[in-house]
This record gives sequence, C-alpha cells and structure tokens, in this order.
Amino acid sequence: MRSTVFLLLGVASGMPRAARAQTQLEFAPYLGLYWPTSILASGGGETLKQQRSVTLGMRVTKWWPGRLGVEGTVGYAPSPLWSSQYGFTFPAHVLTVSAKAFLRVTSPAAWAALHVGGGVGLVGHGGDAYRPWYVGPKTFVGGVANARAVMKLARWVALQLDAEDFVYSARIGRCTRTKGGNDGVCDLWNATLAAGGPTGSTRQSDLVLSLGFALVKVH
Repeated sequence: MRSTVFLLLGVASGMPRAARAQTQLEFAPYLGLYWPTSILASGGGETLKQQRSVTLGMRVTKWWPGRLGVEGTVGYAPSPLWSSQYGFTFPAHVLTVSAKAFLRVTSPAAWAALHVGGGVGLVGHGGDAYRPWYVGPKTFVGGVANARAVMKLARWVALQLDAEDFVYSARIGRCTRTKGGNDGVCDLWNATLAAGGPTGSTRQSDLVLSLGFALVKVH
C-alpha cells in the first residue's frame, strides 16, 4: 500500500512537468530533388534555365507547446545552367535558404502528422556559369510555402516528407565582358545588347521535394 501511494504521488507530481515538456527542437538533414519549373531568363533568341538536380540540406525546427513552431533551412543543389543557344549546360549551383512559421494541422501527439508553413525564402545562383564576368544579380528574395507529412518512428526520431515552393522574381543583369566567349549568362546578356541590355524579371517557382530524418530533443 505504501509503495502504491508513493508511486501515485510520483506520477501526480510528474504530470505538470510532462505538460511543460512539450517544447521541441528538431534537427533534420534531408536529401531530395531540386526542380525549377520556370525559365531563368530569355532574350535575343536565347533561353536560360536551371536544371533539375539532387539537393541536400538541413532543417532546424523549434516547436512550442501546442501547434506553432518556427524553422530555418539551408539547401544546396548542383543544378547546371542550360543554354538554348549552345544546346548544352554550364556548371552551376543553387543555394536555398528559408525562415518559416509552421503549424501542426494534426494533433502533436499523433504518430502520423501533417504540418504546413510559410515565410521568406532566398535563392542564390553561382558556379562557373556565373563567373568571372557576370556582375548582375545572382541572389533573389521571395516567399516560400511548405507542406510536410511526418511519421514518428520513435520518441526521438521521425521521418519527414517535404514539398517546398520558392517563389521569386529573377532577372539577368550586366557582364563586364561584351564580346565572344562561351560563358552562359554573359552570352545571353550579349545577345540582348541590341534590345537594350539586361533582361526583365521572370517569375520563378523552384520546388524542393525531399526526404529527411528529424532528430527530436524534448525540453
């Protein structure tokens, strides 16, 4: 009887602590597909487009008690740049960064869950296709929307399936070199000299589809 009373008292005293211990911090490395759905720019009879490629990155998410959380992500995709004028690709890469607010649509206690989020996204273009002559804009800021399916494998680990959409406006700017060569972005700008120079803005919609494993730390 005495041991039973002590056990019940221990459970009762632990309940408020358990209720408070709902703040979670998640670290989720991921692997997936970077999928740009729009052309990057066009002008002078030429089109440039980033190509689909593998992507890898990291997500860090903080959940407060209840259904709300915040997340920061960074990803890298070795996406080459395709030129219609030459019919082949130039070495390039894309960096994606985002800061988002998240909502748990389903119960936090569910073993299978749905999360949605949105916020600010940054997409940076780089690599050999953008250097050494290209001096126009390479990094663009826009919005990002995210849908996520989660399956808990254990208290401390979960499987995540994500679909992110980075939406922003991009344009091709100036190059320091103005003649000849075989250099991707610069060649497109050179082709538009007669039309007045750099291209106008083109709306981009870059998808990141990924699979990750979240390591969960409960406070």
